[in-house]
Amino acid sequence: MDAQESKKKTFTVATLGCAKNDVESDFIRGSLEELGYVYSELEEAQVIIVLTCGFIECAKEESIEAILELGQYKEEGTCEALIVTGCLAQRYCESLYEEIPEADGIIGLSHISDIGKYLTDILEGKRIKKAGQMPLLYQERRNRSRAKEPSAYMQISDGCDNRCTYCAIPLIRGKYRSRSIESLVNEAKNLTDQGVKEIVLIGQDIAAYGIENKDQPKLETLLDELEYLDKLEWIRLLYCQPQHITNELIQRVAESDKICPYFDIPFQHASNNILKRMRRVGNGEEYLRLIGKVRELMPGAAIRTSFIIGFPGETEEDFQRLIEFIEDAELDYMGLFEYSAEEGTEAYEFPERIAKEVIRDRMRTIADIRDNLAIKKGNANIGRKVQVLVENIEGNNDGVKNVYCQGRTRYQAPEVDGEIVIVDTKDSLKVGDIVEVKITSAHGYDLEGELVC
Repeated sequence: MDAQESKKKTFTVATLGCAKNDVESDFIRGSLEELGYVYSELEEAQVIIVLTCGFIECAKEESIEAILELGQYKEEGTCEALIVTGCLAQRYCESLYEEIPEADGIIGLSHISDIGKYLTDILEGKRIKKAGQMPLLYQERRNRSRAKEPSAYMQISDGCDNRCTYCAIPLIRGKYRSRSIESLVNEAKNLTDQGVKEIVLIGQDIAAYGIENKDQPKLETLLDELEYLDKLEWIRLLYCQPQHITNELIQRVAESDKICPYFDIPFQHASNNILKRMRRVGNGEEYLRLIGKVRELMPGAAIRTSFIIGFPGETEEDFQRLIEFIEDAELDYMGLFEYSAEEGTEAYEFPERIAKEVIRDRMRTIADIRDNLAIKKGNANIGRKVQVLVENIEGNNDGVKNVYCQGRTRYQAPEVDGEIVIVDTKDSLKVGDIVEVKITSAHGYDLEGELVC
């Protein structure tokens, strides 16, 4: 297929899973557009690329269902080629190739940067499967395409060296490796030139940035460089493992006008017994001291975490310790996950599996505590003045503009922490504005407020 033919081909990317896949989809789109392909809506796409998740069982099931549903476009729509990539393709390349004939290409993360080359072969009638060992160095890529939104994720590292007993990430994404500061600063400049006001730094553990090389600059150095960018207003840190959050990092965030007073720290549990079985670094008492240190230097800072419920061997005593920790820590946001037994991980062979009905009961108990805490936290915010990044503006049926204006505060991460609706807005507001808002009501994580004139 020559270049003129490729320009006639339309494509779309269906993205599942975490924020890293959101970034990956931007790179896929950018690389294919550079080759002459034209991005389109799903119904018009001649090429459909599915970015999958293969982390836990429910995510794998969702990915398989999506692949099969999208495969129908080959029979009923305009689709000529269906390509499966992402974590699921990396982890299960052979079995997907054998069991899902609808897929014309199974391309793992190890080969995703060459997806344009493989697409050429696929459109010529070849069926492709490519997955192998992940690279030892971060694969730098350019030509990132993205929608015009005021917030963007930026992946600063990939892989993980922690080897938690339950986690398949090292099996899928390989060893920890950091991107160069030069590439990150260049990407950040490109994003802010497109109108991005907030950059959200992501990775398996961004607090460990540069740890694999003693000569590599650390996260604080990257933050220094990003703060020099005039058009960048907010910097947010997502997913910092507790053992790598230093006093220096907390102080650096506390002193910054651009870095949001927000830490996403995946504790995963609080019982010392379960943390040891998980091979997590630290214990519940150390985690409480870390939370205290953050709040000492940044009163009002938001702290998000995640917990795994029903890990093998989790006794009622372990579960009660987790409840006590949550009550003591008064965390701002929590993600809850049922333990998923993943083949290839050490915990997959652990005895003392917890019955599903017990896990579900414990999930409901923690969810109730979380929801009550959200109400308490939300109500405590009433009367507080906060900065808000405007993300969406809509009018009503009568044509009156700015009846509905939605955004986020510096204490809310995209997609997971709720939103704030600004009432009685002005016609002059636009997406990407950062305005001061007084919070007037709260509905758990979701807030309402009015402009401060």
